[in-house]
Amino acid sequence: MPLLPPLTAASLALSLLGAGISGYLTVEHGQGAGPICVFGQGCEVVSQSTYASLWGVPTAAFGLLMYLSLTVLYGVRIFASPPLQVEQAFRIAATAVILAGTGVSAWLTYVELYVLYAVCIWCVASAAIVTLLLAAAVADLLQRRNRGPSSTPGSGACDTGPLR
Repeated sequence: MPLLPPLTAASLALSLLGAGISGYLTVEHGQGAGPICVFGQGCEVVSQSTYASLWGVPTAAFGLLMYLSLTVLYGVRIFASPPLQVEQAFRIAATAVILAGTGVSAWLTYVELYVLYAVCIWCVASAAIVTLLLAAAVADLLQRRNRGPSSTPGSGACDTGPLR
């Protein structure tokens, strides 16, 4: 088995962590309970606000969907060793999902700070995770661009010159 690409492995771990947080928040919302809040009452204020759901679906469920999608994309890249074109498509898809998630997270952070005047530590953790995922995705794309398509470690491919 080839060595795990560090950025992909880290992104998989972050996606699983994000799924755990979003899953916890989704379950708590579904049970009508507020999440455990270590600092003050911010989590309770945020979880009971009108921003805690969209179309009757907990906001955290959308985060859970995002993190599970990323888990699949990174998991397939690591464990299934897809062809280079498929891997590149997965890389671009993951980046697009992360960009959307970062935008939503930025909006919700704005809402916490300037509309609700309350901060939920779980939301901050998710925002930090999606920000780290964005940094890793951009680094992965740039690294791939600088290395070229035939120099993926562990792929067994040789750089024999320009493609024809």
